[in-house]
Amino acid sequence: MPRVTQLVSDLAARFGLDERTLAGKARALREAGMLTSGGHGVNAPDASYLDGARLLLAVLADGKTVAAVDDVQAFAGLPLNVQIAGQFAFDKAETAVAALLDGLGQSLVSDAKIALSNGPLRVEVRGAWEGEPFHLAFDRSALEPDTVLSEPWTGIHKSMAVSGERLCHFAEVIAGARAPGVIDCDEEWGRQRFGSESAD
Repeated sequence: MPRVTQLVSDLAARFGLDERTLAGKARALREAGMLTSGGHGVNAPDASYLDGARLLLAVLADGKTVAAVDDVQAFAGLPLNVQIAGQFAFDKAETAVAALLDGLGQSLVSDAKIALSNGPLRVEVRGAWEGEPFHLAFDRSALEPDTVLSEPWTGIHKSMAVSGERLCHFAEVIAGARAPGVIDCDEEWGRQRFGSESAD
């Protein structure tokens, strides 16, 4: 399995992101105890699916590096509110995203999609687990007064989503089934950005 630094490089290449910016966000998350850390080089620990989930949430939150920890915490800790089908019992959004990546990495999940919205804060996880569709929505009706996202989220309803081969391939990298940095996807873009009126 890859190291966190390899996941950062792979995620940046796979989604056309600036690697230095994403590495800065990963560093902030690691220093906050939100990413696996330990030795260096060959002694560095393997990345986990939870590491992958938190990195994806940082990418989809699309905020400034200095706010990466706050942004990820705001989305990661959202509780389960709506469940349509599926037999899962996830207490918060980040565990569902991690489980989705795990399922994708083992080829148990298809048609996967992860979407974030800030109007109000919401994470949706959809897909089919061994052919059975599921849809989970994580949000809360009353947010704490200090739950504020960094720009470009603050003050405007926006939504970001990721799906398709790039998401599946990223999960396979975490599983060790695909080499990091091997980009063989025909999709032009793996991330979708929606305006305030079209996000559902």
